Parts: sequence; C-alpha cells; structure tokens
Amino acid sequence: MSLLVGTKDICMFHSVSDVVGLNRFTRIIFTRACGGVVGMTNAEIKGEKDEKKIVALCAKGTTEEANRMIRQRLADAGYHPMTFHCFGFGPASLEQVIAEGYIDGGVIELSSDWLDRIAGGYSFPPGDRYENAGKLGLPQVFVPGTCDMIAAPPGKYATRRTHLHNEAVTCYRSNYLELQQVGREIGEKLSKSKGPVTVVIPMRGFSVHDRVGGPMYDPDADAGFIDAISAFPGKLRVVKIDAHILDEKFTNAVMDAFLENVAKV
Repeated sequence: MSLLVGTKDICMFHSVSDVVGLNRFTRIIFTRACGGVVGMTNAEIKGEKDEKKIVALCAKGTTEEANRMIRQRLADAGYHPMTFHCFGFGPASLEQVIAEGYIDGGVIELSSDWLDRIAGGYSFPPGDRYENAGKLGLPQVFVPGTCDMIAAPPGKYATRRTHLHNEAVTCYRSNYLELQQVGREIGEKLSKSKGPVTVVIPMRGFSVHDRVGGPMYDPDADAGFIDAISAFPGKLRVVKIDAHILDEKFTNAVMDAFLENVAKV
C-alpha cells in the first residue's frame, strides 16, 4: 500500500472482513468510514492573518538539542518552523512539500538520510532529494547531522561499532569512504541550487553520540564528508565551526548562515 499512498495525507480504513455484500457487521464499518469522509469534507480550514513564512527543518532525534535551539531561533526571527523526521519516508515527505510550494522561507537540514540510502539504512530519500529547494531558489543550510551513524536493522554490520537505538533499529558507525560518497553526491546536488546554500560543519562531532568519549566518536571517519564537500569551491560556501553539533555556538552559526542567505534572496 505504501506505493499507492506515497507521502500523501491519505487515510486508510480497514474493512476488517472481505468486501463481499452488506451485513450487520460491515454496515457498521462502512457507515463509520463514510462518516469520516463527510467529516473531513465539511471541515473548515481557516487561514491565518499575516501568515509567517515556513522554514523546513529536517533532522533526527540524535541532534534534538540543536533542533530545539534552531526552532526557537527561527520563531524569534518571525518564521514558522516545520520539522520533518529524517528517517523512513520523512525526507520524501519534505521534498514533496517543498515541490508543492508550502515551504516559502527556506530549508535547514541536519540530515543523514542519504547516508542511509547509500549504506542500506532505514531512510528512503527520493532520487531528487536535496534538489527541489534549489530549483525554487530557497535559502538553504546543510549540516551533516547524525552522519556519524547508519540507522539499520540489528545485525546488519557485525564488525562495526554500534549503539542500540531500540529493538528494531541499531546505529552503526559510518566510515570514511561512505561519508566521502555522501559529501560528494550531496555537494553535486546542492551546487546546482539557484539560491544561496551554506554547508556548516561541526568539527567536534555530528550527533549526541559523536563526541569525545561517545560510542560513535571518530573524527577520521567524519573527515570523509568534510574532504568531499570542500571540493566545490565557488559553488558552495562551507563554514567549519570548532564546536560540537549540540553546542549553542554551533546552532548560532547555523542561524547566522541561514539569515545571511535569506538576505541574499
């Protein structure tokens, strides 16, 4: 069914039994389903006066402290932040919403879904990931948030350092070559943008687990992304911050870069 529904806001109503004629049970199910359709059809959607511009933020929970600070700074600057989970089909939903014109303020990414796509993780970004905002000329900031690890099924990489996220998801340490590929491919996409783009890199770690003493700390592996994304001089502005991704110093740098890009549009 996921192929039919995609990323649309479609409600599915389980028939419980096969749809073969009516009986006292199926009448209950179908009546409730019809009631849901009528209710949604009659629901009034009121627009807001002086609606603020919407800025999309895509990230995982492993950078939540940074996400929170960025959302607050966006709100303080007069924007409506709209958060998308950088996992599963969240990135695909973001690209659809951007392409349909709902995001008019810009995009801030603390994203690792392209790493999951490369390494077989649980994120499923579309082929046009990181392209739609650029086509529309929206101001953008990209951060390699949580690119220190791949979110994948338990047992996928037996020889790597791991962190158990939950029973269904294990986080595996990414390596230099994977992050080099991530940086190269994302750099190729972002460098085609019509609007201003800044890549802001936290030099002391990409997630809550990627710091001195943390289970994913490996600056040599992180350097794969940094080396690759730095190979687009004149096309991408790359800013390296001597801070961890969760430090206020870093989130301030992200917002400074975003507001600078807004002023260029």
